[in-house]
Amino acid sequence: MAKSKLNVTKPDKEFKQGKGFTKEDWDAVSDNPEWTEEDFRNARPFAEVFPDLAESIRRSR
Repeated sequence: MAKSKLNVTKPDKEFKQGKGFTKEDWDAVSDNPEWTEEDFRNARPFAEVFPDLAESIRRSR
């Protein structure tokens, strides 16, 4: 089976209508800061932080 390519796009910097959320939604989350080098150093794998959830996802595939 051929692998499908993941469609990765850069996130919008400004609100654009018609993407499934409102301007109010955008404004509520748009102040999320960019990650710092320290944030990346302290990040942990999903399966380490949520082992039970990660295992249930693996089992469902």
